[in-house]
Amino acid sequence: MMRSQVGRAAGIRDPNPVRWQILRATLDNHEKNGGEVAFGGPIRRADLGTIRIHLAALRRMPLVRDIYLALAKNAVERLPVRDRAAVRELLKRAAR
Repeated sequence: MMRSQVGRAAGIRDPNPVRWQILRATLDNHEKNGGEVAFGGPIRRADLGTIRIHLAALRRMPLVRDIYLALAKNAVERLPVRDRAAVRELLKRAAR
């Protein structure tokens, strides 16, 4: 399945437990705090190094990379991001 391929591309030997851990934490946070407050991760933190690692891992999966870029661009425009301009510029360069 594509989700397992993405995890393995990121260097995770068995992505299922990691995926479920992330999903549970995200849903719990969303339930407790609401969607905007629950938004977290490298885009919110403007962790450009991690975003670059994600994009590099997804080079072998262009469709998934396009989806990642589309969701990331949406998040940058609609949700709280520590350094919106820096993340926006990185995503713009990555889309070329």
